Amino acid sequence: LTKLSTRVKHVYSREPTFSFDMDSIVMSLMNSKHFSGVNGISAILKINPTKTSINAKQLQDLLLFREIWLPPEIRHAQSSNPQSQSSQPDDYLVQRYKSVAAAAAFPWNATVSIAELAVELDLGQSIGKTSFMMSNLWASSQKASNWEQNLCIGIDDVAANSHGRMSGFIQLNKFGIRTSITWP
Repeated sequence: LTKLSTRVKHVYSREPTFSFDMDSIVMSLMNSKHFSGVNGISAILKINPTKTSINAKQLQDLLLFREIWLPPEIRHAQSSNPQSQSSQPDDYLVQRYKSVAAAAAFPWNATVSIAELAVELDLGQSIGKTSFMMSNLWASSQKASNWEQNLCIGIDDVAANSHGRMSGFIQLNKFGIRTSITWP
């Protein structure tokens, strides 16, 4: 995919509420036997620069004027539906995870790479604006046997800046994590 973009504007003020721009996404999927001689699958997903902007101060308008913007039928339908509880207990999920982990290995090697991700969040004049920027994020997961799985994650730069009532900044450089899961 190339040049993926979307914009949402407020009906009355014509202010942008949400925007999303992505330069490109490239995905490659192949049989590992062609380059390593071992059966399995290899996948690579590369996401090129992505920018997102969210104008959250308009959420306050929606909450204040929902009686005007949402018809009574929709408001009453949302409030009359009881929250459904999960019918599957946690024990079932743990049991399923163990059975999948114990199954014969299907070797895989998956890599995800994000060149740059920028998110801007506008919470209004009373709270402020926050921007988040991350460059060169990559993650690689590999499973080559029944009993071992490796995951590596690396980030060149991560920065979060906030202006307004919640002002401050955080910056991390050359951040990496490596995990290895081994089953008995």
